[in-house]
Amino acid sequence: LKGKKLRIQSSKVLEEQVRSVGGLPQVMAFSEVYQALQTGVVDGTENPISNLYTQKMHEVQKHLTLTEHGYLGYAVIVNKKFWD
Repeated sequence: LKGKKLRIQSSKVLEEQVRSVGGLPQVMAFSEVYQALQTGVVDGTENPISNLYTQKMHEVQKHLTLTEHGYLGYAVIVNKKFWD
């Protein structure tokens, strides 16, 4: 990632992770990411695969690297009536 601009959400931990591999962290609103990739404002993003798919980032981003550098858990929460 040396010298590459990587969009991250605001987080000191993510900033240090990106810097530790030579990248340049760019804090940016999620709503601006597609256009930033499209116009070259950033070279890549730090996102779960679900975001890449739902936001169609694959249209403006050629490559994907799975680093497993973090964990994002999802919980399915429903009431008993729905579950039954």
